Amino acid sequence: METFGDWVVQWYDRYKRVNQRDSSVRNNARYIRRDILPYPIAEIPLIKLTGDDIQSYLLSLPTGNTRNKIALLIRGALEKAVKLRKIVYNPYDAVEIQRHKPRHYRPLEYDEQNRLLSAETSPRYESVLWIMICTGLRCGEFCAIDWNRDINYIDHYIRVRHSRDMVTGAINAPKSDSGNRDVPYTDELIPHLRMLQRWADRGHELTYDCLHNHFGRLYRRLGLTGINLHSLRHTFVSLCYAAGMPAKQIQQITGHADITTTLNIYTHILDRGDSPFQKYIDNLSRQISIVRRHDLENRN
Repeated sequence: METFGDWVVQWYDRYKRVNQRDSSVRNNARYIRRDILPYPIAEIPLIKLTGDDIQSYLLSLPTGNTRNKIALLIRGALEKAVKLRKIVYNPYDAVEIQRHKPRHYRPLEYDEQNRLLSAETSPRYESVLWIMICTGLRCGEFCAIDWNRDINYIDHYIRVRHSRDMVTGAINAPKSDSGNRDVPYTDELIPHLRMLQRWADRGHELTYDCLHNHFGRLYRRLGLTGINLHSLRHTFVSLCYAAGMPAKQIQQITGHADITTTLNIYTHILDRGDSPFQKYIDNLSRQISIVRRHDLENRN
């Protein structure tokens, strides 16, 4: 008799994984292998699985995003089983699980930006700070940059077509099609781009662990809390908003698939102040406006 565990594996391999990116396939395969198959729920015959079985199993897992991901896999597998008439109804419909609220990191306030910049003693990591705050690149996208191919010094953009998995180090396509984009920059960023290009040419690779460890130490030394590497991306969006950049433009630069993500999760109103990063973003916003106006005039 087919067990629930047998069906989950078959469903994922035959139906689900064909429409997922490599990084999602690895993560979901890990959830199934590590968090479903070793548990008693996997041994229950598919046709005898009840909502109470699923409820008890999910409640036995730690709360958080991982439990949500596992619940989605179970629901998807059972929905397909109903469509294929393997079972009469979906027992997941009876399940009640508290929805996990993802943690949203805050941006760096102006005084924190200035303190961080002043405290950074490594020219290399100072360039990392400038590039990440002034482009809004995801950490995985930054770590996947080919410094000799992806930086266009003539038209002033960074070509984003890949992302590095922070766990495996594998190079993947971006999270969504909107992640494939050209991120603009101004002349002020060229010395920092050249700096990291020279380091790359010497064989010095910047990895997620390198960045996490370096900036984690720096945050702790300055007593900065509630922030991580992803906060640099939040800082970029908030600086763009403060500079008056249109939301649609910010969305295109950051590669968000949905503008509500840009507006509701990443856009924060910073306390009053100023920083060298804000001055840079103000200049970037002006240059983008000039280019857009010039393009419109040429079309007309």
